[in-house]
Amino acid sequence: MITYNGEKRIFKLDTDKSSYVLAIAPEGYIYHLYYGAYISDDELFYLIPRVANASFSANIGCPVTENSYTLDTRLMEYPCNGTGDFRTSAISLRGKSGSSATDIRYVGYEIFDGKKSLCGLPAVYANDNSECQTLEITAEDKLIGAKVILSYTVFPKYDALTRSVVIENITDTPVDIERVMSASFDFNTMDYDFLHLYGAWAKERQVSRTPLMYGTQSIASKRGSSSHNHNPFAALVKKGAGEENGEVFGFSLIYSGNFLIECEVDTFANTRLIAGINPVDFAWKLMPGEKFTSPEAICIINNCGIGGMSRKFLKLYIDILFCGEKKKKK
Repeated sequence: MITYNGEKRIFKLDTDKSSYVLAIAPEGYIYHLYYGAYISDDELFYLIPRVANASFSANIGCPVTENSYTLDTRLMEYPCNGTGDFRTSAISLRGKSGSSATDIRYVGYEIFDGKKSLCGLPAVYANDNSECQTLEITAEDKLIGAKVILSYTVFPKYDALTRSVVIENITDTPVDIERVMSASFDFNTMDYDFLHLYGAWAKERQVSRTPLMYGTQSIASKRGSSSHNHNPFAALVKKGAGEENGEVFGFSLIYSGNFLIECEVDTFANTRLIAGINPVDFAWKLMPGEKFTSPEAICIINNCGIGGMSRKFLKLYIDILFCGEKKKKK
């Protein structure tokens, strides 16, 4: 179920056992507030980091007062390159000015039953519109002339959240896409292990689990395919969680080309995980009126350990992953 509190400007996306909450700031920035076990409340502004004047970070509000802040310490829903948040970014566009500074601001939203297909891309689908709900948030970079649609679909019975992004050139000159992630997730803790699957021929999907550390950890492919070297999957596993118990977030990118899944921990122990097309050797010239659609990223959260998360992904993909022709209902 997806709801919008117009007074607080808060979106809440619920599955049977999880909640995802984001908010629109007065300036139009899109903040992430919460992702975790189901909660009934949406009054979660107290979770926003209150660091107002981080060193060498641009402040919103000038002169600096107790009400000013920096994007560099906020939990951002879809972080942009070069406009105040100096952590790893989800999007970088270059317009006719030649600058890659990208600044998308909220414009509007739509909530509807069901889920749209992704043009030319594999994705999960709904047999019936009652099985899921979708939120589309529209944002714009008015200087560059780009519209960015952030798409979220919740499948309650799978505790799954799908995300993808559409970029549209709404100006009369080309826009260069230099970086577009399918999803970004911010957490106000680093109390997780980073789990991923590596391998080689006849030694596929070996499990690596290491503690999150300050700085950046990542898996990627530049081979033109995801390959068995690194599966386009990662998980954040709560400290102490095991095979059948504990909180686990699983992230899967439904894409067989070059990919990047990167996890960054800043100096305040906030964690950011991004997943999408590998920006290395990637460039896309978007002509006026054209659209670009990112691959789909899927996140599943559960409190039944790594095995519980794995089984939910398995059921989701067996039931409703679209790779050619949808299964016929019996």
